[in-house]
Amino acid sequence: MSSRLDYQSPAFQSAVTDAQALQQWEEQQFADFRNRCASAQASADDLLSCAELAIRLQFAATARDCLERVLKLRPLAPDALYLKYTLLHEQPAEALALLEATARKLLTKSPDHARLWRLLASQLLLHKQALLS
Repeated sequence: MSSRLDYQSPAFQSAVTDAQALQQWEEQQFADFRNRCASAQASADDLLSCAELAIRLQFAATARDCLERVLKLRPLAPDALYLKYTLLHEQPAEALALLEATARKLLTKSPDHARLWRLLASQLLLHKQALLS
């Protein structure tokens, strides 16, 4: 997954040295992206950034809303699918079903799609090992 957050910014570089400062940076970024996403015309990149931060800050409802909006615009957006999987990670059966359903539709050989195929393969392997244990 490629993040759309500005990890090269001086604000992030100084925040990364302190856990509390990093938390504040993430919260500020989340507030900024959430405001941008309030518009019906929000870009997919802003929605993905908001979803990524919402997942980190444990705002599942906001993340779900942003991801649904992205997937309406781009049903096979690899980053949105990856984040949706991350959001569903606590529900392994649903997460695996999502990966299986979407992987069949990924026809290109892009690196982003390859990441989803690799994630599916690793999850299927873990699932198979769990069944054999």
